Amino acid sequence: MRVAVVGAGVAGCVLSEHLLKQGHQVCLFEKSRGVGGRLNTKRLPWGAPDLGAQYFTARSPRFAAQVERWCHQGIASRWKFQPHKLENGQLRTSPDDTPRYVGSGKMHQVLLPLSEQLEFVTQTQINQIACTNGQWSLSDQHENGWHGFDRLVLAIPAAQAKVLLGERALGQAIPDAVLTPCAALAVHTKALVDDTIQGVFGEGAFSWLGRVDSKPGRNAPGPQQQIWVLHASDQLSETLDKTQGERLLDEGHRWLTQVIGNFELLNHYVHYWRYARQAVNIDAPGVLTDGSLAIIGDWTLGGKIQGAYESAMCLGESDFFNGGNR
Repeated sequence: MRVAVVGAGVAGCVLSEHLLKQGHQVCLFEKSRGVGGRLNTKRLPWGAPDLGAQYFTARSPRFAAQVERWCHQGIASRWKFQPHKLENGQLRTSPDDTPRYVGSGKMHQVLLPLSEQLEFVTQTQINQIACTNGQWSLSDQHENGWHGFDRLVLAIPAAQAKVLLGERALGQAIPDAVLTPCAALAVHTKALVDDTIQGVFGEGAFSWLGRVDSKPGRNAPGPQQQIWVLHASDQLSETLDKTQGERLLDEGHRWLTQVIGNFELLNHYVHYWRYARQAVNIDAPGVLTDGSLAIIGDWTLGGKIQGAYESAMCLGESDFFNGGNR
């Protein structure tokens, strides 16, 4: 069976790998330059901050087994640190025993082996789909076309899938506003900082602070230098867009000073995720199928990396690829 998968995040990559092992032909389409989606590590002259997912946890037996395999392969590692929490402006330890994992060297490392095994079309945004006589055709923003697919799987954010599907019934089954935005700020600093401060659950303008150079396989850029990633809160992110980097930097500088004290800002980078966090007031719809068309992704099963993985495996192990629906 020939399968087109749109979106090379965790869900799209995991499904593609599963289908390859089953003997299917897979073509994976991705609008950016490589795999990963929100497992994003940005290579910059001064460092490589993780702008999207900061770590992943494994709470289901199936995903836990996969994470163990990744660790055994050396492409993932456990990030061992004691979280902190900012409460009423005060930084306190936040004890828990949750195992947290990261890709070794870069967050999307766990997905890189796959890209060498299949037909992979990058920097291509699919903006039109059609099904004729049971065969799917796709075209991109430059009117390039691909044809002859028996199955089509969308592994992209809900809002993007909804637009691509148009008036199709499956598009109407997608809830509105499933994912909320998140503004991310990476900063390269010089200061004397308590080495135990590695990950902080925030309050106010920022919900998360992580020290990238404390993760396995990452190095500090220099003596007394750190690379931090701040994720803006839902409230702040909703008021920003990708043109307001200076405002985010100002907000982040004030907030980070409150957490770690005075520091010298050496470099910074801003990224705006339009679709990031799972909305708390919307139920996850589950994996969606209709005939030879399916939708997967973290948002279909409650968000997080585990949700992306489980959605791919649920579809891959169903009879969707054997002539029927779930």
